This record gives sequence, C-alpha cells and structure tokens, in this order.
Amino acid sequence: MEENKNSGFLKIVLLIFAILCIVYGIGYFIFPDFLVK
Repeated sequence: MEENKNSGFLKIVLLIFAILCIVYGIGYFIFPDFLVK
C-alpha cells in the first residue's frame, strides 16, 4: 500500500515538474525579454 502511494505521489510530482519545465521552456522561447527582466 505504501509503495503504491509513494509511486503515485512520485508520478504526480514528476508530472508537475515536467509541465513546469515545458511551460517555462515555451515561455522562454516566446517571451525571452519578459523573463530576462
């Protein structure tokens, strides 16, 4: 049970991290000046 919860939590964290990286990457290429400031 604990392993399942841990695995699910880890997947959620990795998914959120991946989404943030993708959003930041797209934003960096579309609005480089905005992020530099």
